Amino acid sequence: MFESVRFGAVRLYDGCPVGCTHCAISAASQPISRNKLAKEDVLALARLVVQYGRPRVLFMTGSELRIGEEDFLQISNELVLGMDFRVAVLTSGYWASSQRLLDEGICYLFKCGVCHVQLSVDAYHSRVSKELVNQLVSNLCDAGFSLSINETVKVGQSSDCESIDALAKLPASRKHCFTRNAVGRAALEENSLLSIQAPYHSCDFGKVLYLHDDSGLYLCSGPGSKLPQRCIGKILQGEVDIYSDRLDQVEKRVEEVVKSHSSLNCDHCRRCWDAFVSNQ
Repeated sequence: MFESVRFGAVRLYDGCPVGCTHCAISAASQPISRNKLAKEDVLALARLVVQYGRPRVLFMTGSELRIGEEDFLQISNELVLGMDFRVAVLTSGYWASSQRLLDEGICYLFKCGVCHVQLSVDAYHSRVSKELVNQLVSNLCDAGFSLSINETVKVGQSSDCESIDALAKLPASRKHCFTRNAVGRAALEENSLLSIQAPYHSCDFGKVLYLHDDSGLYLCSGPGSKLPQRCIGKILQGEVDIYSDRLDQVEKRVEEVVKSHSSLNCDHCRRCWDAFVSNQ
């Protein structure tokens, strides 16, 4: 079980100051607040990752990171110092809206023991100037963080990241380009008749053990990940409950959908979402 999992992931916050329409968690544009996941539940996820012999990596993803928040600082420190984990974060860098705030944000990441940053830089995410994005990328690299860049573009639109000097200097292997009209839960729900012309990403089912804000465990990061019928377990008050029968069913169904003839020229996430929603 979980032999293909590469890392654990957790959602600690609700709300988001960016509010992208293609967000996989459909976070509204509103202030960030800490959700109900308890510290012991996050640590239980980490222990589960260790129990199954998977890499000691935990990713804090969606919604946005709240710079200076004490809770994440404590959780991350316990993961890094107490459990020998590597901690990564996903962010649009919205907090780097001035040089002072940029410096404070990087200092906070240091305090938390974060080692890897996935930075989303494009018209859908960035709320800071190109100059500050340029400075943020340079400072993160100079500070020794492992850094990769995510960019979301419209179909037929070329990347605009190359216009930012610091991004242009990063090797291609550290840049990931997604297609706007194939991304996210909100896009799937609101644009049901949309013709998908390029994949969001190849199916990553089974590669991530994801603890969502509903205390449910899921096995992918795509927009269909949080459908109730795809929940393969729960972590409540530090106690783990894996639904073994559900796990087998979900694995089989996802494999059928992704490998089906009808999904060959269609976004895997869209196909999976449609297949599971239709069976509710």
